[in-house]
Amino acid sequence: MTLREFLTKQLIDVIQWNETEDGILAWRYPMQDMEIQNGGQLTVRESQVAVFVDEGKIADVFGPGLHTLTTRNLPLLTDLMNWDKGFESPFKSDVYFFSTRLQMAQKWGTATPITIREKEFGAVRLRGYGIYSYRVKDPRTFFAQVSGTRDTYYVADLESQLRETIVARMTDVFAASDVPFLDMTANQAALGQKIATAATPSFTSLGLELNQFTVENISLPDELTKVMDQRIGVQMAGNLGSYTQFETAQALGTAAANPGGAAGAGVGVGAGVAMGQAMMGSMSAGGAAAAGAAEKFCPSCGAPMRLESDAESLTCDYCGSLVFPEKTDDGVRVLGAPTDEMCPKCSMGLVDAAFSGVRILYCTRCRGMLIGMEVFAALVQTLRNGQEGGIAPKAPDRSELDRRLNCPHCHQAMDTHFYAGPGNVILSDCERCSLDWLDHGKLLRIAHAPDALREEAEA
Repeated sequence: MTLREFLTKQLIDVIQWNETEDGILAWRYPMQDMEIQNGGQLTVRESQVAVFVDEGKIADVFGPGLHTLTTRNLPLLTDLMNWDKGFESPFKSDVYFFSTRLQMAQKWGTATPITIREKEFGAVRLRGYGIYSYRVKDPRTFFAQVSGTRDTYYVADLESQLRETIVARMTDVFAASDVPFLDMTANQAALGQKIATAATPSFTSLGLELNQFTVENISLPDELTKVMDQRIGVQMAGNLGSYTQFETAQALGTAAANPGGAAGAGVGVGAGVAMGQAMMGSMSAGGAAAAGAAEKFCPSCGAPMRLESDAESLTCDYCGSLVFPEKTDDGVRVLGAPTDEMCPKCSMGLVDAAFSGVRILYCTRCRGMLIGMEVFAALVQTLRNGQEGGIAPKAPDRSELDRRLNCPHCHQAMDTHFYAGPGNVILSDCERCSLDWLDHGKLLRIAHAPDALREEAEA
């Protein structure tokens, strides 16, 4: 190495940092085996702070501006190094830059519900999410408590810690609050201010300043929301009995306006009673459907997740997370988005699901599947390609041929018959809607059975 190369490597006369990307909180100037000469220039831009560290201790902190490095503005560093030559020789020191600008639109949320004691509902589980912004306020504390000697410290490195801190303070605020849930949702701005006040000391202890905090949503579990909706409906009607009586009276009036005398009145009474029973039944069925098709929430931030139309995953538009739900023991990935279609066997709401990469509708109670005819053959072939060997077919239950199922989509009677291929399977289909209904296990029997004629298997 020449003397020129040695001097170039050893002496630094200009120190500065241009942020090359977003999301950096701290960055160490690359100075391995390098020295800063007396009179070197340090440029600190607005939204930055520079920190000199010697042997693990912060020697000096510089705010925005152009600084000439001499003994006059580095007295502490000079004392630490015991210079006795008028600061004429180069000196070594680590230089860290800290970004003090606001880190905007940081997302927080309850990955799992928090349990509180609510004034009206008792013990309930709440979810919430929102945004906040913060910045590095005290670089000395931040260096000592958080970033340390790492070359680069990112916003993402701190995200989990801050999110869990916020959720913990949120739980404390709810626990000490005597405000009903309905009032909480109506005063989210005030609620956000309370949570921010409670969380500020935790941010300060890390050398941070919590600048803004917003609560975007506070929600109850899906089951409790259903109950609350029913309660509101009952309150609007006065009470359920009065509402049913009102519907019955309406039906009687309609029947009386039609010819038929007593028979018409009888039909009217029957219609009114049936209407009341149907109303009660719809509430029960709605609750059952909700139990099997609860809304999915993001495991990272707690926000509701969106179901892609052609995927077997859920997307969180809030934080960008992509979640693939675990498969059931029969290979179905339940995506959990509720649908209007009801199971033709047990009248429970079907849910969106995926099976071997194909989107289907699935009953979480009887585990039956509603599959489009256009993808049925391809799905069977996919399953066959993924299996070695087959399973022996078993005799079908011929009593299934006598059952009548209604199509979940058009509600018309489906055609029940033997499947033309192997497997000894009886299925139901709707030609109008191009849908096949298969009871639990039948799709695997079709895919895994040897390609033999049904008559031979029955013999």
